[in-house]
Amino acid sequence: MVRVAGSTGRWGGVLRVWVAVLVLAVGSFCGAARADDATPDWVQRLCNSVGETMYGFAWPTATYHGWSFAGLAPASDAGVDLAVRLDGESGWDGSYLYTFVILTVDANGIRNLRWGRNNGTFAPGATVRIMANAVADLERQYEASQTQDSSSPRLIPN
Repeated sequence: MVRVAGSTGRWGGVLRVWVAVLVLAVGSFCGAARADDATPDWVQRLCNSVGETMYGFAWPTATYHGWSFAGLAPASDAGVDLAVRLDGESGWDGSYLYTFVILTVDANGIRNLRWGRNNGTFAPGATVRIMANAVADLERQYEASQTQDSSSPRLIPN
């Protein structure tokens, strides 16, 4: 069973599927060490598809360019941290933009998914959170205006 800490709600299931695919693809082919000519085409396509989705979660206005395997390290409690670097270009000023995605994996599956080091002005995922909060605020304002309109008396002209 794939478990991703902190992924609940409607996006949690989608995120878990993409993370599982990413771990399987990168973990199976970590000997290739990076996306180069030695990596089979289908692996590159799969990893680019997953990488582009994750990069879109990180910065929706940025353009994804590629991924590279960044390494394995022991996790603090009997797991392994798998790091993947996602590279691209800022949608604001065209500058180079990267982030690391770190997956903590153990015998029970994926325990954690987190953003690692990056060079963005905003933390990965901050833009998505800001947009989601703005939409939720607009929805609350609309519901309040509808409640207010229905409770006020209506005058019918003669």
